[in-house]
Amino acid sequence: MWANLSYAKLPASVILSISLGMIWILTFQKYPLNVLSGDAADFYAPLKSIFIQGDFLHQEGTSNLILHGRDGTYNVHTVGLAILWLPFFALASGFSYLLQSPLNGDSIVYQVSVIIAATCALWFGILATYKLLQGLNFSEFTCKATCVCLIMATHLMYYTWAEPGLSHVYAFALIAWVLFISYKLAFDYTAHLIIYWFFVLAVLVLLRPFHILWAFTPFFWNTSPAYIRKLFFNRHALMGLLVFIIVVSIQALVWYLQTGSIFKDTYPADGFYFSNPQLFKFLFHPQAGWLLYIPFMGVCFLGWLALVFKDLKQFGIAFLFLLLSIYILASFWAYNYFDGWGVRIMVDYAPLMAIGGAKILDGLAFYFKKMMWRCLLLLPFITWNILFTYQAQAGIIPRTGMTVSQFKYVFAKTQSKFANTLGGWHEPTPYLKNKAKALFADSLQPASNERLNFWEYTPAISHELRDASNRLVINFNIARTEPVCGNSNKALLCVVVKRPGVPSPVYYTQTFLNEIPNDSTFKFYQYSQSFCGAFNSGDCVSAYVWNFEHKRFVVTKFKIQIFSYAYDIS
Repeated sequence: MWANLSYAKLPASVILSISLGMIWILTFQKYPLNVLSGDAADFYAPLKSIFIQGDFLHQEGTSNLILHGRDGTYNVHTVGLAILWLPFFALASGFSYLLQSPLNGDSIVYQVSVIIAATCALWFGILATYKLLQGLNFSEFTCKATCVCLIMATHLMYYTWAEPGLSHVYAFALIAWVLFISYKLAFDYTAHLIIYWFFVLAVLVLLRPFHILWAFTPFFWNTSPAYIRKLFFNRHALMGLLVFIIVVSIQALVWYLQTGSIFKDTYPADGFYFSNPQLFKFLFHPQAGWLLYIPFMGVCFLGWLALVFKDLKQFGIAFLFLLLSIYILASFWAYNYFDGWGVRIMVDYAPLMAIGGAKILDGLAFYFKKMMWRCLLLLPFITWNILFTYQAQAGIIPRTGMTVSQFKYVFAKTQSKFANTLGGWHEPTPYLKNKAKALFADSLQPASNERLNFWEYTPAISHELRDASNRLVINFNIARTEPVCGNSNKALLCVVVKRPGVPSPVYYTQTFLNEIPNDSTFKFYQYSQSFCGAFNSGDCVSAYVWNFEHKRFVVTKFKIQIFSYAYDIS
């Protein structure tokens, strides 16, 4: 049943789709390359601190992802991805030396090495998924078509080449191998495979500790007591467990060197609302919308329903695991995963979803005998995905905070005039165990018949912080009217934090006042914006509207509320 892995290779159709996906994404990639910003900078920080700066205790990266605790400085993200990047970092350093390029970890050579690393991860992940589908006895066409759709009809290709510095394509690859090896253990048991399974699982956990849930994969295929004894009660399983502990202990060692503690809570600001999961928004709303943006995953989900209906005993545990994962992820306070259009966290689950997709594609053969018709049925899903990946790269759709009206406004739009035209802030309320501390509420209320009619700025609403905070939330209630529709299209809603004696703002952000351009002559908006930073007592928080085009419009209401969602970093 199982092909020898030493001769395993991908079909030409899958290789072609990888090539086309890479060409498509990189064609519209923003240049010069900047794939090591945001979360990627934090994943990359251990490599730079050790090999570039020579000081592991000094971390550089995105400021809100570097935690300054009472006992030391450490990163939000674990070191798993840095370890996976290590050989590519070494090659990039070698080429940089030969090419006399800067050995700074940020040059074009290092950026390209990360793209190559992500491509390799995609390759190995697709290979494991392909072999898994073959083992499940799906037809050869189904195995190939499912793998092609994973690349071209999901945002897997986007997170491989547009944002290769994030962990998703690597998690996809590791999860694919965890699934593949666990299935082979169930149906073609070889003792040493359990050691490989523990090792891959350990690297996966080192990449994202949440993925310890994938330790349940051996029970997806068989739950009999005899199978469990055979699998885990032997010396190879003990050796595998030892390997797992050693690999995972790398992170404990890192924390110990940085802080003197073997365990740190690197997500002190985050939590779950298990009693109020945002399932609809997670699955269908434009703000997150896993199935809205990636409808092929909806097909895969239907396929899982068919599998469970056909053979509950074989597929019931795996389907229950999928449902539980969706419930947990939708319960996270930031259910949109910040800049995760299409809920980027679900990229990791593509190997599991592929099984359901293969079930549907296999069933199509009964109704469509000709392969050409089955291929044509897949084109709408590929087209849909390519459209949204282009819009995301072109700045037409925002990475977070999309509303229904904004989704309608830019739907199927590809012209450059629609890029960076959407405004407003629609962020989930941050997680806090206790009630948030209300700091300030004020509004600019016009006198009897007077309105806030201005040419450049509204008066700023300002508040001086009495206590330090590392996270603030501002809620806005704004009404505006204009004599000519479109006058306020370029008006900006601005937030600035200034510190006495410091010439530059310690924080500044802006967005368009209007959610969409040319909406109506009168509009009322409710916005919410949260931001992190080291804000001190005495810092001044200000909000105002900036009409830099000097076009006539009127703000009839401008009210803000400021809350502190401060969290403790141990």
